Amino acid sequence: MKTIAAACILCILIAIAFAVIKSRGPAPDEALLFRKERCIYCHRFKGQGATIGPDLTDVTRRRSDDWIRDQIREPHSHNRESGMPSHEYLSREEINALLKYLKS
Repeated sequence: MKTIAAACILCILIAIAFAVIKSRGPAPDEALLFRKERCIYCHRFKGQGATIGPDLTDVTRRRSDDWIRDQIREPHSHNRESGMPSHEYLSREEINALLKYLKS
């Protein structure tokens, strides 16, 4: 009887977990988001894009994840002279998707 109750509780917890994941919606497509946010118009990445801003090909080897997230969100926090626009409006998931793309 205890085994059945434990199995039922486990099934309920799994169902709740799937509901939470599904409610968040699909994960943003990293490459598409990089283009949608116009990063490619200023930055090079893996041989593609412009050279106005720094090449981002190996940025994840030079900078921490937190530094990159801050740079995306508010670039003027690192450099007041930065010409990069702020992306404060991006969700945490979108910023993490961009970070994941830069790590690819």
